[in-house]
Amino acid sequence: MKLLVLVKPVALIETASFNDDFSIRRDRSRHEISFCDAYALNVARKVKQLAQNVSITVLSMASEAQIALLECLKVYDIDELVHVCDRSFAQSDTLCTSYILSEAIRMRGGFDLILSGQQSTDSETGQVPAQVGIFLGIPFLSSVTDVELKDNHLCCIRYTETAKMVWEIPFASCIALCSKGQGLSPPSLRSLRNAKQVPTIRLTNEDLMLPLERIGLQGSPTWVMKCTKHQMERRDALWIRDPEQGAKAIWEEVRRIFREQRRPDLKKDALPEELTGVDPNVVVLSFLFDVPAFETSLEILSHAAELGKAGSVLVLGSSLDEAVVERFVKAGAISIRFLRCDESLSEAIYAGRIQQALRGSIHTILGGATVRMRSCMSALAALTGSGLAADCTQFFLTQEGSLSVIRPAFGGNLEAMIALKSRLQMATIRPKAYPIRDYHAVSPVPVEMLDLDVPSLVSRCVLQQPLAEAHDTNLPIIFSVGNGIQDEVLRKRIFAFGFRQAATRVAVNAFSLDYSLQVGQTGHLVHPALYVGFGIHGAFQHIVGMKHSERIIAINNNARAPIFDYADIAICCDAEQVVFQLEKLVSDKEEMDEL
Repeated sequence: MKLLVLVKPVALIETASFNDDFSIRRDRSRHEISFCDAYALNVARKVKQLAQNVSITVLSMASEAQIALLECLKVYDIDELVHVCDRSFAQSDTLCTSYILSEAIRMRGGFDLILSGQQSTDSETGQVPAQVGIFLGIPFLSSVTDVELKDNHLCCIRYTETAKMVWEIPFASCIALCSKGQGLSPPSLRSLRNAKQVPTIRLTNEDLMLPLERIGLQGSPTWVMKCTKHQMERRDALWIRDPEQGAKAIWEEVRRIFREQRRPDLKKDALPEELTGVDPNVVVLSFLFDVPAFETSLEILSHAAELGKAGSVLVLGSSLDEAVVERFVKAGAISIRFLRCDESLSEAIYAGRIQQALRGSIHTILGGATVRMRSCMSALAALTGSGLAADCTQFFLTQEGSLSVIRPAFGGNLEAMIALKSRLQMATIRPKAYPIRDYHAVSPVPVEMLDLDVPSLVSRCVLQQPLAEAHDTNLPIIFSVGNGIQDEVLRKRIFAFGFRQAATRVAVNAFSLDYSLQVGQTGHLVHPALYVGFGIHGAFQHIVGMKHSERIIAINNNARAPIFDYADIAICCDAEQVVFQLEKLVSDKEEMDEL
């Protein structure tokens, strides 16, 4: 069995140095192998240990400056290192990079399984694995946490925002893995001895012979217009150093949220607005089987209408009822096309069906930045050769139909404005970036039912388990734990309050918690009414995932913990004492009766 692992040297966010235009100074920045790629290599090494006649090839598209870092991977049980490097590849965007990688893979040939990390220097877009799969004509699957080899297929565990899924996918596929550990497992003595015999194969464009119009800046359908230093908004925290007072402050915030939920009069409904302009060539994608993607599609429709570009919606699902149609219309949709699709099918199939459904002079496709929509949009971009800007926080449409977006870069340290120059422009927008507005329909909105069929590769979800209510993304209150909550009993007591559960990446890895709990740059982005962090230090990557919470309460006995800079209430106390006082309040019958 021949395994291929795609790896990428990435600049350490903490040490990244930038030029005046905010492009990275690679000669002054420390680099490491992306931790998700490291996990992918760990998975490949595990397969090699358990099976016979397994070889591992590591392939990386990197500059000459990173070759020393790549050479270090030879001690980790690999049999071959392939370094793809050429000056003509410089400034390639994601689509070009995927194309170059796929051609290099095709040249090396004959791999039974391709593994890669889900994420590199930014959020978990998973674009490259999906697009490599499309270019090579093989199945792909993103956001995978575990892979098990069966007799004639792979069994993969995958988490979305709302479900745990088990997928069966054939060999000769491309799998994007989310990290479940920290760094590479230690090398074996045998691999240390054999490291010097591992060959390095260098591939340039003289070997690949790729047309210049498809690589580098010339071939890239997206380019960065400008970057600005992003300063995350800090909050002026109210400091509390008494556990009992801290518990009361938490409980008062909980009571306030429950009171507001019970009183609809506190939320005044705005009068429906009139559409100021329409553009039928702006299409918003929506999945009815993916609640976050559905809700985000309403937000995108509303903002497009606000820009005077009210567009149409292309929605996938098993059935379309009048209530859903009404929600789309109120959000600003001027037409609706419904594609009947089973939710157990792969995103490659969805992308193929969407490509068939596209017609006319459509110039913009937008969708929510959720696990399945990201994967689908990445595949669609590869199928159509279009530019895709992923995980954006803002988007803009000119009167001529040009799309530009703003997205975080380098873990949120920078904000990049990206322009798209392909005929078909695409972007995924993060949930909760815009409010859902209420619009008057200009006329009866047409609804078209489509039932297209596309020959597809065999991969299917065979089991789907909705996450427990404690993981419900719609719950307004989150209780989250960090590495400071070392005691398992204490973690259970915190989660026993019954609010949505969450954790930092360090806590998920250290305590073997469910990956679906992970909040941050490499996990879920959350926007609750109240986020309560117990024992969380406040790493930048975690702050990125929860900074948009309406209210943040942090409990940590270290007064210098960075999380306090982003908290509304800073409780500098022992977390166990605060939990004990909170349990006393919860056990108070009068307090509970009021809720």
